Amino acid sequence: MILTAKTAYDADLFGALLADAAAHDGQFMQRLQSGWLDGTKRFDRVGEVLIGAFIDTALVGVGSITYDPYAPSPELGRIRHFYVMTAVRRQGVGRAILRELVTHGRAHFSRLRLLTNNPVAALMYEAGGFQARALDGQTHELMFQTSSTSRP
Repeated sequence: MILTAKTAYDADLFGALLADAAAHDGQFMQRLQSGWLDGTKRFDRVGEVLIGAFIDTALVGVGSITYDPYAPSPELGRIRHFYVMTAVRRQGVGRAILRELVTHGRAHFSRLRLLTNNPVAALMYEAGGFQARALDGQTHELMFQTSSTSRP
């Protein structure tokens, strides 16, 4: 069973995930670790979040929402640091993280965007409601219908 929850960086918790990322295609996970350790990225601004996916007690994937550093706007969130361990890919872990991020993002932003170079990940995002948008700095975007009272 896959459980998702808000997560904070912890060296012991993230050890296996970081090792898997370093050995495969997730060099950006090093930036997540560095940002947490130097205090520049703690996911502590309103709307930001780091979600972990767990099988039993093992952290097997993560994803985050931050304000978009490439087009700063209080209405625009960016999905970042999305990684699933290679041994559990295609088992619903990525979809579970994405559902949690979209639910969270809907409460804080009018749209979410992301950049991926992975065609399998692109299909997952599109199945999750994102539209392909070949624009500078993004490949996909999800726009939410908003009411005037739903945003901070």
